[in-house]
Amino acid sequence: MRFFRWLFPATLTLVMLLQLNSMDTALRTPETPWGMIGYQLAFTPERAADMLAVWKSRDLFETLRVSLGFDGFFLVVYPLFLSISVKGLLGSTRLAARRLLIRSGSVLRWLVLFCIPLDAMENVLLWIMMDSTPGTAFTLSTGVMASSKFLLVVITLGWCLSALVLRQLSPAPGKA
Repeated sequence: MRFFRWLFPATLTLVMLLQLNSMDTALRTPETPWGMIGYQLAFTPERAADMLAVWKSRDLFETLRVSLGFDGFFLVVYPLFLSISVKGLLGSTRLAARRLLIRSGSVLRWLVLFCIPLDAMENVLLWIMMDSTPGTAFTLSTGVMASSKFLLVVITLGWCLSALVLRQLSPAPGKA
């Protein structure tokens, strides 16, 4: 039963991620090879303004708006999926002897939810920059929030991968 409680958010996250990637494909041009991620991590007003100018000249502002709007839903789904994944892996009896993994996972399970407000604030700033001249405070704040969010996601995915590997390498209860 636990698997099916995980399967729905996993499937929803994957479907939404594929949809966002499809929108982002249009935003990846020779001048903006990183697409939306490049915009999130522009860090400087000049870089953000250059990207926006390219997208405006190629009539991609509507794609950018739709992508940011869709991300408004995705920013809730993926942190919940990651948190549920960590919780499920924490429940594994094979991990019982792995104290550090348990302690870090117990914290990470809640910490990854901080991606929601980080992503939401980042999106608000990205919207503001679209409709005005990007300022240093906006681009720097957006870059810091995006970097923090991506770091939390990478750490959580790394934790999940480590937990899965240790789970497979550990003997089943009663078999040691």
